[in-house]
Amino acid sequence: MRKTIIAILLSINLVACGGGGSSSSNPPPPPSTQSVSGMWRGTATSSAFGTTTDLLGIVSESREAFFISSQGAQYHGSLSVSGAHVSGTVTSYAPVGFVFPDGSVVTTTSVSGTVTTKSSLSATYTGGGDSGSIALTYDPLYERDSSLSLIAGDWFDGAISISIDSLGRFSGFDTSGCTYSGQVSIINSSFDAYKVNVTASSCGGADGSYDGLAALSDNLGLNDTLTAGVSNGSFSLVTTFIGGGSSSISALVPNNATAGDPAFTLTVNGSGFTSSSIVYWNAATRPTTFAMANQLTAQISASDIATAGTVQVYVRTSGGIYGGGTNSNVVNFTVN
Repeated sequence: MRKTIIAILLSINLVACGGGGSSSSNPPPPPSTQSVSGMWRGTATSSAFGTTTDLLGIVSESREAFFISSQGAQYHGSLSVSGAHVSGTVTSYAPVGFVFPDGSVVTTTSVSGTVTTKSSLSATYTGGGDSGSIALTYDPLYERDSSLSLIAGDWFDGAISISIDSLGRFSGFDTSGCTYSGQVSIINSSFDAYKVNVTASSCGGADGSYDGLAALSDNLGLNDTLTAGVSNGSFSLVTTFIGGGSSSISALVPNNATAGDPAFTLTVNGSGFTSSSIVYWNAATRPTTFAMANQLTAQISASDIATAGTVQVYVRTSGGIYGGGTNSNVVNFTVN
C-alpha cells in the first residue's frame, strides 16, 4: 500500500475581546517528507575523471539502495530522507579490473542531496578520492507489482545461468565454475523490487554470502529482463539476465574451424534478434549484420582462429534495464 504523508496546517485565530482584535502569526508548515523509494535512471559525473556515465538506481520501500553504473561500478547501502533532503552512506565497488582514484577497490561513499517523490533525485557524492554529482529521474516501472510467479524461470547472461522456482529459491552456475544458490523474496508486492540473498561456492576468495536487490524490466517482451546487484562488503556482483523469451542462439554455422584457416562469415541462428544485436567473440565485438529476427551474420578474421581452443560466442542486444543491453546464451565455437 503506497503511503503518502500529508502535512496539515491547523490555523488558530485568536480574537481579543473589546476595543479591537489581534491575531497571532501562523507558524510555517513543516516540510513535507518526500519519498526516495523507486527506480531511478540518469547520470553520474565524476570530478576526478571528468566523465559522465549512465546510472541506474533501485531504492526499496525500506530505503535499501543499490546503484549500478554503465561502467560496472556498484553502490550498495541505505538512504534516509528528512523533508526533501536525502542522505546516506553506501559501499562502493569498482568495476572489475579497475580502482577508484585513491587506489581502492572497495570504499565508502557519502551521498547528500534533494529528492522529489516520483520525480527527481539530485545529489553530490564523496568517496574513494573522488567527488561528483548525480542527476536521476524517476522511472514509473517501479510501480509494477512484484510476485514470485513473475520472477520464476530460467535466466542467463553471457556467463551466469540460474533457475528460480515458484517459491523464489534458485540455483545456478557460471562459466568459471562458480555455483550459486539462494532466495528471492518479495519486499512489497505493489512495487518492482525484490530482495536477493545469495551463497557463492567454488569461487575461491569470493566464496560467501551476499545480499542485494533485483528488478524486472522489458527488453523484447514484458518482464523478460532481470537485473540484480548483490554484495558482501568485500565483493560485489551485478548482472542483467534475460529469460527464455528474449534473444537466444540455437546454432552457429559453421560451429568449428581449423587453426590457420582464412577469414569467414559466421551465421548465428536463433530468435529475438534486432537491428541493435551484436555478435561477441570471446567478449569482443565482431562486425555484425542483422538479417532477420532469427539470424545474424558476423565477420570473423583469420587472427580470430589462428590458435586452437574454444571460443565463447553470444549476442548482446541494446536495451536492458539501464541502457547497457542484455546478453543471449553462450554457444561454444571450436578451433581445432
